[in-house]
Amino acid sequence: TDGTPEPSTWDYTTTDTSLSAPGSVGLYSYASVSASNTFDNFSVTNGSGSAPIPGGAPGATSTPVPTSTPAPTSTPVPTSTPGPTSTPAPTSTPAPVPTPGAGGGTPPAVMPLISNSVPAYASSNLYSGSAAGNANDANSGTEYRSSGVPAWVAYDLSSLAPSHRSSVLAVYYNSSYAYNTIHGAHYNNLGSYTIDGNSAPGGTTPPGSGWVTLVSVTGNTLHSRQHVLNLTGYNWVRINVTASDGSTYNFDADFTEFDLYDLSSVGSPTDDWMFYGDSVTAGGMVTYPSSGVGSFADLIHQALPNRYPVAENGGEPYDTSSNAVSRILGSFSPSAGTGYLSIFPGRYVVLSYGMNDAGASTDGSAFYNNMQQLVQAVLAAGKIPVIPKINYTNDPTHNANIPTLNARIDQLYQAYPQIVKGPDFWIYFQQNPTLIGANDIHPTAQGYAAMRQLWANLMLQTVY
Repeated sequence: TDGTPEPSTWDYTTTDTSLSAPGSVGLYSYASVSASNTFDNFSVTNGSGSAPIPGGAPGATSTPVPTSTPAPTSTPVPTSTPGPTSTPAPTSTPAPVPTPGAGGGTPPAVMPLISNSVPAYASSNLYSGSAAGNANDANSGTEYRSSGVPAWVAYDLSSLAPSHRSSVLAVYYNSSYAYNTIHGAHYNNLGSYTIDGNSAPGGTTPPGSGWVTLVSVTGNTLHSRQHVLNLTGYNWVRINVTASDGSTYNFDADFTEFDLYDLSSVGSPTDDWMFYGDSVTAGGMVTYPSSGVGSFADLIHQALPNRYPVAENGGEPYDTSSNAVSRILGSFSPSAGTGYLSIFPGRYVVLSYGMNDAGASTDGSAFYNNMQQLVQAVLAAGKIPVIPKINYTNDPTHNANIPTLNARIDQLYQAYPQIVKGPDFWIYFQQNPTLIGANDIHPTAQGYAAMRQLWANLMLQTVY
């Protein structure tokens, strides 16, 4: 408030030196009715960054948020918008080149992304910068957000050849932290929804009747989901949200993308990744640009423009390898947080565990047994396990135990040559300790960005 003394300490201070192109920059903030947010010394310059992001990265897009709330409208999508572009960040410390893994056999077949060129409409949007077109602009740095629920987004697919909209993979991404709400609430996630088809002619606004339910989900607590659909005979597809998995002041429906992929030539989802892990994964493998670096999918798309892989972030804070066995295996229950593997239709299953196992002294035998059980289940499901090395930290207790667990990962590599080797985060962060928080096990924002780049670099070598 004007006239009051400046606070002696600030809750959050950040500098982003990796914006990729000229444009506008804005601040987006939420505050409850009983709190206020204050910003000081917000500036934009055309300097250069110095974070050691290995290999460059696509830049983040900064979208200013208008303060007005327009009336709900049906918003047709303009021509398709390419994904984030890249300005490589200068590297003060060169990243090590990780040892290539098994490679996962034949590179995954390309799944054409078919939704980013079609007209999109919405029942409502909270502000002009959250319109329906953000849901299918192939830009994970934008978002669609409704004005309350129920709410829907509909795509007109009539311009696509029927052969390319028969078998379709649908996936949505909400940017809330953590895969499930077990450890904390989500924001504007989809709590209950249907995915519907309609055979009405396209070329106009969405039909008001004739919708056929193809998928129905209730009690959802996951911030991203995938569904394989048969859209034969349908010119329209709609995701219709009837309840929000949110929290106070955040009970809208929000997703950065609602993507549709043509499976007609590949049969089942191929270029499709799930990154299971703990809080390091939850913080690092975000599905939107952060700290000047795009998501894993963005980075692969930048290097291989004909590809835009599906990549979900299944990170759960506090999880050990034992927790992972319960979470990933067994029967699916969103409320209990179990059986995740049973609903994942894709090919690559990342198992990034061990940090929380390393909190106490261990010989690694229990860790090995848990990880072996996970690897065997992934292989039995006809999928490919991917395992990285546990990262170096700035905490002596963890650092004393992690090498033992990483040696167990080496044993897994030897026993199961089908495993694709992930990045060696121990070596990378040992050489770049400033990218880990002080006395912490977690990377900094730039450290998380480096993680995504390392993942993309190595998978481009060994999988693609």
